[in-house]
Amino acid sequence: MNNKYSNLYIKFLQKFIDIKKPIRVVFDCFNGSTGPVLSQLFKTHKFLTNKLINSRPDGRFPGHGPNPLLKGKMRQLKKEVIKSKADLGVAFDADGDRAFFIDNLGRPLPSYLMAYLLFLFLRPPFVVDNLIFESLKSCGFLEQNKRKIFISAVGSYFVKKLMRRKSADFGAEYSGHYYFKISDSGRGILSSSPNKSEFYFDSGILATIKALNAVSRLPYSLADFYDLSPEFYLQEKDIKTINPKESLRILFQKYGPKAKRIKKGDGLTFYFEKAWLNIRPSNTEPILRCVAASQNKKSLKSINE
Repeated sequence: MNNKYSNLYIKFLQKFIDIKKPIRVVFDCFNGSTGPVLSQLFKTHKFLTNKLINSRPDGRFPGHGPNPLLKGKMRQLKKEVIKSKADLGVAFDADGDRAFFIDNLGRPLPSYLMAYLLFLFLRPPFVVDNLIFESLKSCGFLEQNKRKIFISAVGSYFVKKLMRRKSADFGAEYSGHYYFKISDSGRGILSSSPNKSEFYFDSGILATIKALNAVSRLPYSLADFYDLSPEFYLQEKDIKTINPKESLRILFQKYGPKAKRIKKGDGLTFYFEKAWLNIRPSNTEPILRCVAASQNKKSLKSINE
């Protein structure tokens, strides 16, 4: 790593650290790009104790591959969090543009809940994708906190475009992408153009800094924050298909007659009496991504039958 530019980037990120009380955290870098940055980022911070695992960049990904979302890939992080009595754990994908969080009991926190935690300490309006919006709505979070939230199509281009149009400081996608508006103030911290005053980007590391800031302000543990949230169940499934459009048509015929309402946009969302189901073709793979959600397991099970 080029020390000149990595030091510049670390200095830029350190401006956002505002941790209010001692916190212990474990980072799993998945042998990707975040290790060299994280090893230096919090080195002198008095309130943060951190442990890094799989921090050495290695394109063979010897730890457990590059994708935290695959089954069992967060097991090592869970063990380290519990063993070291950490307040939370964070996993990063290979290029560090996504972050995934677990609480102090080793339980993965869904991205909609992490987005909500950040909402509590950031300035609205916010931009989210349909899955996060529907999850927050189902949990009653939107009624509890009257904050301006705008729904974006899935994808970096669409989220950043809507954030710019709505002057939003923060955006989130269900996939673990968290977006931020950064004011450069003409100092050229990350831009060579002296006239560029603000830009938008997604960053797993900056999302982690914001999450650490937020957790340090909670009057209880991250596990308590999770447990105090309304009961809500999510189930995900990817369907491999050589013809996503035709498969979506078949699923429409199956679920359409049962639905009370159907919304188009980022695939199809079927609304049932006590549950909803989103089916969306992937932008990058020949699969359909399916997410079913309900506030009780019985209603969720009925969708899958």
